[in-house]
Amino acid sequence: MRLPLLKVFALIGVSILIIGCGAKRHSFVSNPHRLITISITPEDPQKCEVDFPVTLVRYSKKHAITWQSEDNDYWIKFDSGGSPIDPSNKSIRVPGGGSNGPNLIPRSAALKYYQYAIYLADPDANSQAPVCKKADDDHDTGVNVKR
Repeated sequence: MRLPLLKVFALIGVSILIIGCGAKRHSFVSNPHRLITISITPEDPQKCEVDFPVTLVRYSKKHAITWQSEDNDYWIKFDSGGSPIDPSNKSIRVPGGGSNGPNLIPRSAALKYYQYAIYLADPDANSQAPVCKKADDDHDTGVNVKR
């Protein structure tokens, strides 16, 4: 009688181990991408809005940012404080109806807040490019990089 009972306990133990490993594996697979959606404001086609104006990312968790457009082409331009993505701080194009990313956050960007504005044309190519969302609109748009 002991052998079948031992097999039952062994089977239960193995099952718990398999379930536990699966749960532990899934606990580490969080969504490392921060999706930021941009769209034109219905009241004013020269203004745009984002669903997460302030985005928190952690370089230690290998977070990345993806900007997605619901309608038009947009350009993301970080202010003079620099970009957490590109040291040259070039504008980031988000194609209309498409996305740009994932953009990984390097360790060198840690512990800083990066403000950005959203443009309707490339501000690197045209200094008069229209801004649809300034960095200080709606409690500002920015990326807060943590460890």
